[in-house]
Formats: sequence, C-alpha cells, structure tokens
Amino acid sequence: MKALVLTFDTEEFDLPTEFGLDISESEQIRIGREGTIRVLEMLSRLGLKATFFTTGKFALACVDLFRSSLFEGHELALHGAVHSHHYTTMQKDEALRVLKQSKIDVEKATGRSVVGFRAPRFETPGLDVVRDAGFVYDSSLHPTYVPGRYNHFFKNRKVHTVDGITVFPISVSPLWRAPLSWIWFRNMPLIYSKGHVRMLDLTDDCLHLYFHPWEFVDLSFWKVPASITRGTGLAFEKKVETFVSWCLKRGYVSMTAEGYLKGKGMV
Repeated sequence: MKALVLTFDTEEFDLPTEFGLDISESEQIRIGREGTIRVLEMLSRLGLKATFFTTGKFALACVDLFRSSLFEGHELALHGAVHSHHYTTMQKDEALRVLKQSKIDVEKATGRSVVGFRAPRFETPGLDVVRDAGFVYDSSLHPTYVPGRYNHFFKNRKVHTVDGITVFPISVSPLWRAPLSWIWFRNMPLIYSKGHVRMLDLTDDCLHLYFHPWEFVDLSFWKVPASITRGTGLAFEKKVETFVSWCLKRGYVSMTAEGYLKGKGMV
C-alpha cells in the first residue's frame, strides 16, 4: 500500500508584500479563507484526508473552519505563528517562545492537538527548537535545490529521526530530485508530475505533496511573477482533482501526515 499525503500551507496571503505590494491583513485572511473552504470542499467530494499546516494568525482568525464538520478527519499542524516570520534569523530562545505560545493558542482555540510543524519557506529554527516547542514531527525539509531559497539537494529524502524528532521530507523525484509540489505542479504539465510519480513508485511508499489554499483562488490580477499566478483558481482545483484521482487509481491511499507516520511507528 502506498500513502498519498496531501498537505496545505494554510496561511494569510502575504505573498504580495514580498514584491513590494500592499495588501491589507483582512484581505490576506479573506483570500486564505476562501481558498481553504474550496480545498475542504474538494477533499470532501473526493473522500480524502489531508494535513493543514496553519499559521497561528490564520487559525485564530478562522477558528470556525477548523471546528466545522468539513474539517473532520483532517489533521491540524502548525506553520509558525505568523507567515512573515523568518525563523532562521530569529534568536533561538525567541523562536522557541513564539512557537510554544502559538501551539498553545491554536490548540486552545480549535480544540485540536497539534503535533506537526512546518516552517514558513522551510526556514526552520533548528530541529532542537521544534522538538523543545512540543512538536513530534517536522516537515520543513524540501530535499531539492531552489535557487535563492535553499539547497537541500543532498539531504535525506526519506522519513528519518534527528535530535529526537521525526523529519518528514516533501517528496521529490529520485536521483535528480525534481520538485513535484506547489509552483512546479501548477506550472508544469500533468505528464511531468505523473512521470515522476511513476519513478517514485519504484522506491517510495509515500507521495508527500504540499500546496497553498490561496492557489485555489484566482490570483491573475496581482502584479507578481506569472509563475505564481498562472493556473490558479478553478483551473488549479481541476488539475489537482485529476491528478489525485489518477493516484487513487494507481492504488494510493489518502492519509494525514500524522496517520502515515503512526503507521510507520515514527510518532
């Protein structure tokens, strides 16, 4: 049996600020909320489970979503306190304090246990900090090379344990480590994703992908690089549905990140 682990970085849509554009906090939340509803409805239609890595800021603004019947069967994990935080430049003691408090706040507000963590932009404060903040697993490793962001090309791409915490990397293709999620999935034809999944079938028992709920909202009017806005909205939703349905026909079984790791005895 092979696991299909869909994860969503569920955050306030602050991306325009990275390009010097203004966007109000209320609009950031509105776009993230609209996308999250669309994701939840899609998952419900397809009978899928998923893990939502939410920022504390977004969770507290949209508590009703995480307490709604649409969220039943899904996992809630933390994506940091605020998406604009950069944990690699934050002092470790400050990062620990921020993450501990955000975990407490999200659990109290939603009534759900939070055991997983993924850092914004995969900028982890260190696995020791993540562990000490009370998390059981970390999903901040994308074992590929993204120019200007990170070079994790030679990192372990399989589930492993470091410093007493389980590391659950994002799936990339064997050998040349081609990325399969987010911007690459959306901008490349489906034959690209399917081809790499066929290769992964030979070596892995899990397909672990990540997307953003705001990708399910039409962002074509934003003056940011076309690769970020291309194919967003309904087109992206249909593409994900087509791909996921193809995976299910190949025998993949939908699981949350925690569910998959529990099955392997890793959490």
